[in-house]
Amino acid sequence: MQPETKSEEPTFLTSPLTWVMGTLFVVSSGWFIFLYVRGVEKDSMDMEFAKALLQVGVVSVAGTLLSVLVFDHQRRSTIRKEAAAVAHKQLQFRDDLLKGTLARITAVYNDTKRARRTMRALGLRRLVETTFVRVVRYDECMAEVNDAQLGLEAIKSDVKTSRLAYPSAVKLTSGLRDMERYLGALIEEYETVRAGIADNTKEFSMAKAPRFRDFVGPSSDSEFARKFSGAHDDARGAIRTDLLHLNLPA
Repeated sequence: MQPETKSEEPTFLTSPLTWVMGTLFVVSSGWFIFLYVRGVEKDSMDMEFAKALLQVGVVSVAGTLLSVLVFDHQRRSTIRKEAAAVAHKQLQFRDDLLKGTLARITAVYNDTKRARRTMRALGLRRLVETTFVRVVRYDECMAEVNDAQLGLEAIKSDVKTSRLAYPSAVKLTSGLRDMERYLGALIEEYETVRAGIADNTKEFSMAKAPRFRDFVGPSSDSEFARKFSGAHDDARGAIRTDLLHLNLPA
């Protein structure tokens, strides 16, 4: 579809009214000069009529000039207002986009943390020497982790598509990539571990899943804290910086 082209509005020089009034002024001036050169008496009917016509021409030209200038001022004012409205809509769109992305990242992080806490509370059986993982809870937890990883993929793809809307796109994408990679490695381990567990097995030793052990273990000095929580903070910080700069007065 070809973009519509707006017809140019008449300016002062191209306005038909300007040319009509200009012609009237030239004709009246020419007639007055012609009579004056020929020496027609000042008080004669012809000279008085020429004077009146010249006055009409001058007033008409002045009125036309004033009306055209007023019209041009109104037209320029309308153009400025329309441009300001378009800029405001663009700014509002970017603001909504950034806030929406921030909310999506936060939701993914919270869903992952919820799955982690539920697993720690209901999916583990701790003994003195080892910890066992309940298979059913393991499956449920990893299903939520898988959803979170897919959510991060979608967010990263959207950021790439609308890259110009994110001034901190490089830092934001880096944070999302680190979060996604952490969950991706966790899912890869799940696929390997789960394939080796018999159907009638109810629990297995956590020693078989070191990445999962890091995921549900203490946050202090863990890869979960560094590569997922830390990356989440970086991503949120990037968007908050963009929002701050977006809403600062120009």
